Amino acid sequence: VACLLPLLLYAAGQDSKMGVFGITPRLGAWPLYARVAPFADCHDFTPPAGTVALCESTPIGSRQGPDFYLWNARSPAQRAFGVPPHHQAEVGDFALAVIEHQPLTYLYTVGRDLARYVDPQLVTRPGWGADSSSLALNQQWPAGEAYTLKPVGVYYSHAHIHVRQTIMDFLEGWRHVFRIQGVLIALCAILSLLAMRVAPDARTRRALGLLVAFAAVLFVVPVTVDEYSARYGVPGAVVLLVSGVRGAEVIASRMSVRWSPPAPPATLTPT
Repeated sequence: VACLLPLLLYAAGQDSKMGVFGITPRLGAWPLYARVAPFADCHDFTPPAGTVALCESTPIGSRQGPDFYLWNARSPAQRAFGVPPHHQAEVGDFALAVIEHQPLTYLYTVGRDLARYVDPQLVTRPGWGADSSSLALNQQWPAGEAYTLKPVGVYYSHAHIHVRQTIMDFLEGWRHVFRIQGVLIALCAILSLLAMRVAPDARTRRALGLLVAFAAVLFVVPVTVDEYSARYGVPGAVVLLVSGVRGAEVIASRMSVRWSPPAPPATLTPT
């Protein structure tokens, strides 16, 4: 109830202003198009009807990342169809055709972006999602702030941005200490999987399996249908940390039992 009530209130607020009962932007299939556009090669397939304009002559190695294709006015889809979510059926058909005819490239891209939750430097080209180093809470971005005010103005009148630098600096320092990233994510995953194998009872194995499954979904879905971004990994990292701590406890308990010295044999006391 504590989780659902705020979400329902948020969805109701969006419905009253935008006529859409939901908690996500109305982007339709555009994120999936942005996912595949950087490697889409129309020489490998015939583009669906009405989507020829999405084919590019730019070499794949020289293209920008998903951010460009989803948000930039110079991207092929925006030049052909306007801004999201217009013509989402066309961009969706194109994205599915790319995945169907270039499945290995798609899987490689998804797998590489998934690995970036451990090593963000696997991709450093522009437009390929923000890593944790570029998400400083105390940075200011005037262009982004001006862009943000536009949709905020749909919900609130007289919207302004006031910067409280002391609080922002404190939150940034807190984030540096407590964020879950890199090797810690890999370690928690390993501990969770090992504990699932050595746990002494089915109840513990099921609990760990549930946590790992939740974390996997939270990590995998964004890079499958959209892109990598460090902020997308925050929910999954929290769940994985809980699983990893429980896994470490299970493993430590099993090792202590295995390596503890045997109990001395019982002796009979004559009566």
